[in-house]
Amino acid sequence: LGVTLAVVRLKTDCMTAMTLHLLWNSLVYVLTFL
Repeated sequence: LGVTLAVVRLKTDCMTAMTLHLLWNSLVYVLTFL
């Protein structure tokens, strides 16, 4: 059970990091083209 929770937490962290990365890239692009 602990391993499953760890994997889920890791996946969530990974997805959160990817989402933040994409948001940051979008923000940079918007600021660059404005």
